[in-house]
Amino acid sequence: SYRFRVGEVTNTVHAFMGSYDSKSPGNFDYELRKLRGVVDTLEYGDLSLRASYQKLRYTGEPVIFNDGQAIMAIGVTYDPGQWFVSAERIRAPDEQAGLFYAWYVIGGYRIDKFTPYLGYARTYMTDAGTLGIPAFINQDTATIGLRWDFAKNADLKLQFDRTQRHGGINAFVYNQQSGFKADSAVNLFSLAVDFVF
Repeated sequence: SYRFRVGEVTNTVHAFMGSYDSKSPGNFDYELRKLRGVVDTLEYGDLSLRASYQKLRYTGEPVIFNDGQAIMAIGVTYDPGQWFVSAERIRAPDEQAGLFYAWYVIGGYRIDKFTPYLGYARTYMTDAGTLGIPAFINQDTATIGLRWDFAKNADLKLQFDRTQRHGGINAFVYNQQSGFKADSAVNLFSLAVDFVF
């Protein structure tokens, strides 16, 4: 990481590399290799801009082997103190799976120790990869939540997400039961406590 200032602007550049192994539900092994990338963040007063680029190769047993992916993202945050808004757009071409896009916008308003917030996100595919698999993710999510900073280093978040799926394989929905519909909506309530040490 390297940080420098140009007048009123602070520029921070991060470079990274590494690898990763995991096992997903259904005994799906995921091995990520040759991960490398760079993130550049510009800060000017209450405004922050971020751009990132990373490349990697991964193996996902039993279907995908030694697949290449390049991910580009650009984001912006404006936080003058009382309120905030943040947005990001991602483009992720994948050699075997296809071309993915995602974006989100979220905003909130601080009232003492409470912050109600709203968000909207969209994820979809536009082109198939070399495997010829049709679009398997196409959905949007609306979010409403409330954050309570009940301690100096901890907060509690209550959130409701409604995800509308628009067909496709929807491979990310595990343990599908009879009556499952690929174009149905999913409602999710969550309660989380975050700590900073």
